[in-house]
Amino acid sequence: MRSATAALLLLLSSACGSSGGPRLETGAPSAGPFEPAKFLLEFGERRTTTLRPPERDVEALEAAVRATRGPERIAALRDLAIANLLAAETAEEREATRHRRAALRHAESAARWTREDWVKTEMAFVEVWSAWRAGRGNASGVAERFVRRNPRGGDLVFLAWMIRGEAAFDREEWQDAADAFRFALGSIEHPLYAYALYRTAKAQEHQGRADDSRQALREVVQLGCPADASEEARELAARAQSELGMPDVTREDGTRRAQICERAPAASE
Repeated sequence: MRSATAALLLLLSSACGSSGGPRLETGAPSAGPFEPAKFLLEFGERRTTTLRPPERDVEALEAAVRATRGPERIAALRDLAIANLLAAETAEEREATRHRRAALRHAESAARWTREDWVKTEMAFVEVWSAWRAGRGNASGVAERFVRRNPRGGDLVFLAWMIRGEAAFDREEWQDAADAFRFALGSIEHPLYAYALYRTAKAQEHQGRADDSRQALREVVQLGCPADASEEARELAARAQSELGMPDVTREDGTRRAQICERAPAASE
C-alpha cells in the first residue's frame, strides 16, 4: 500500500510540473560569510562620491600634492585621503595600517585648508571608516560624533550609523548594535533599510531571540520581491532566503523567485 501511495504522489508531482504552473525548486545556494565592510564599501561606491576610487592612483596624487597649490592641491589631498583609505581594504595588515595613517593625515590637511563644507564632511567620514576598520575602541564614538556634526551628510550619515552598529557588533554588544541599525529602519525606501533589518536579525539571533530573528529575515526576503527592488535589497534577500531554507518558485515564464514573493501558494505546496 505504501508503494502504491508513493507512486501516486510521484505521478501527481510530475503532472503538476508539466502543467506549466509554478514549481517549487531548491532556494538560493548557500552564501559565504557575510562581510559588512565589503557590502558597505560597494554601496558607498555606487551611491556616493566619497567612496568612489579617484581617477589617479596614490603615487600620481602624491606628486600632484607636491606640485600644486590652492584649490588644486586641496582637491589632490582629498583624493589622496580617499585613495589611501580604499587601498587599505586590499592590503596586508601592516600595509593597511600605513595606508590608513596616510588617509587620516591627508584628510586632516584637506579639511584644514578647504572652505567647502562638503569636503570637510567627507574628510570627517574618512576618520569614521578608518577607526572602524582599524578596530579602534573609540570607533562608535567617532561615528556618533560624525552624525551629530554632519546632519546633512546624506548617505554618509546612513553609513556612519551602520558603522556604529558594526562597531558594537564587533564588541558583541548586541542591543547597542540593534539600536544603531534602527536609524535606517526609519527610512523604508532607503537602500540600507534591508541591510539594517538583516543585521538586526543577526543581533537578535545572538540575543537568543530566534523567533524575532527569523521574522526579520522573512521581511528581508520580502524586500527583494518587487521588480524595482534595490541591488542591496536583492542581494540581502537572496542571502536571507538561503539562511531560512526557503524554496524558489519557477514561474511560467521560466524565471525563479522566492516562494514567499508569490501572491498565491504554488500548486505543489
